[in-house]
Amino acid sequence: MRMKRCSIIAVGTVIMVFSHITGANQADDTTIRITGQTAGATPFISKVSLAVSNTTLLKNIQFTITPKPGSVTRPLSGTYANSYLIDRGFENVQTGEVVLPVYGLYDGYNNSVKLTCRFLDGSSKQINTSITTATFNDTCGYKTPTILQRRTNSTDLSYDYMMLKGGCSDFAPAILDTDGRLRWVGTAGISAGSAIFFDNAAYMGNGRKLSRIDLDGAFTELADYSDLGIINFHHNIDVGKVGIILDADTTTYYNCVNIEVDASGRVLKQWNLATIISAAMIAGGDDPSQFVHPTPTDWFHNNAVAYNRADDSLIVSSRENFLICIDYETGAIKWILGDTTKKWYRFPSLRKFALTLAPGSMVPIGQHTPSITADHNLLVLDNAQPSDRRYSSPRKYRLDLVNKVATEVWNFPMNQSIYCPFCGSVYEDAPNNYLIDYAIVNGGLPGSLNSWVWTPLARQSFPIGTRPSTVERSIAPCPFIWKTRSSRQ
Repeated sequence: MRMKRCSIIAVGTVIMVFSHITGANQADDTTIRITGQTAGATPFISKVSLAVSNTTLLKNIQFTITPKPGSVTRPLSGTYANSYLIDRGFENVQTGEVVLPVYGLYDGYNNSVKLTCRFLDGSSKQINTSITTATFNDTCGYKTPTILQRRTNSTDLSYDYMMLKGGCSDFAPAILDTDGRLRWVGTAGISAGSAIFFDNAAYMGNGRKLSRIDLDGAFTELADYSDLGIINFHHNIDVGKVGIILDADTTTYYNCVNIEVDASGRVLKQWNLATIISAAMIAGGDDPSQFVHPTPTDWFHNNAVAYNRADDSLIVSSRENFLICIDYETGAIKWILGDTTKKWYRFPSLRKFALTLAPGSMVPIGQHTPSITADHNLLVLDNAQPSDRRYSSPRKYRLDLVNKVATEVWNFPMNQSIYCPFCGSVYEDAPNNYLIDYAIVNGGLPGSLNSWVWTPLARQSFPIGTRPSTVERSIAPCPFIWKTRSSRQ
C-alpha cells in the first residue's frame, strides 16, 4: 500500500526578530514574510512559502526545529544556500517567492521552527513560526518501541539521528532520533533492499535500480544497471573512494560483485570477487572451481565493504569465509582475516594472505559491516555464526601488515548476553561513539526482540529496543548515522 499524502494544519503566530547592527545593512533593507505553508510528501516535511523583497542579497536560509520537552537531542537544522534554492526551483528571482522545505518535523505535533536568513554582508534576521503536523501511520512499530533503557541527560553523544532500512513497509528508509522518535520516512513507496545516507539524501538499491530521495521528499530514479548484468542489489551500500559502493547479484554470480557509483549513479569502478579470487588461486597453483562457484551457489555472501583511504584498499566482508582486503585499483589481494577452520584456509594460494591473530584476540565469524575507525583500526560486528560462541559482539582490530598480525583492541560483548546470528551492524561516528544494531536478538526465538539498537558511550549508554511485529526480513533495521547538521549547501 502506498503512503497517502497527509495534510498539515495552518501555521500559528509568526514573530519576526531582527538583528540589530549599527548602521544600514542588507537584513534591515530586506523584507521577508511568511505567506503560507503546504503539506509535504509526509507529515515530517512541510513547505513554507516566503515573500522576499530582494532575493539577490540572500546568502542562505536555515531552519531549526526545537526539540520536544525532555529531549536530549540537539535541534535538527538544515541550511539552504541561495544558489541551491534557485537550482532546485524553490526560488523565483523575479517575484521574490521562496519555497523552503522543512524536514525532520515531529508528526502529530505543533513544531516550533526558527528560520534564520543570512545575507551577503554578514547581517541576518530571524522568523519564528510554528508548524502543526498530521499523525503518521506507522505500520512498522518504530513510533512505539520497547525502551529498554533511556539515554542519559548528557549531550556528549556525537550524533542524534540514525537511519534504518527494512522490509516492513513501503516507506523505507526511516530516520529516528536518539530519543527514539520517528523523524523522517522515505517517499518512494518501495521497500529498500539496501540504503545509505549520502550527499544529503537517502540512496536506495532496489532490484537492479538505484534511486535517491532528497530530504524534501523528492524522489529520483538515477539508474538501471541491467546492462552490467546486475539483477539485484542486496545488503549494504557503503561509502567508497569517491561515491558509494553497492553489493550486487549478477546473472552469473551471487553475492560477490561490487560497483562504485557517483552521486548521479554513474559507474566508477567494478569488482568481481569470483574473478579476483580465482586469479589468485590459479596463480598459486590451486583449482578455483573447488572454492569459487557461479550462481546460484552462495559461496561468498558479500554483506558489506569498507574503503580504506590510508592504503587505497577495499575491505570486503564475506560472511561465509573471511574479511578480504584488495587493492582498490588493481583488485590484487592484500590480506585475509578469517576463521582458519573454514575451507578457504585449505588452499595455499589463499592461506599465504592470512593474518595471524595476536594472543587473546578472537577471530570474527559471520561478520558484518567492516569500517575504518578514527584511530585507523578495523571495526566489525562479529556475529559468531557458525561457532561455539553463543554471543555476538562488536570488535575492533589493530592491523600490523608488516608482521601480518591482527590484534583485538576493543569489544563490547554485553556480558555475552546477546546472540545475533545474522545481519546487524556497528559504526563509529566519533571516538568512543558507537551505534550497534543487533538485527535478530538471540536467534529470533519466540519472546525475543526483533531488533535491538544500542549505543555505548564512555560513562553513558542507551539502547532502543523495538518490537515491530510487522518486520518481514531479519535485515531490518540496519542503522546508518545521520548528522544533525546535514546542510543543504
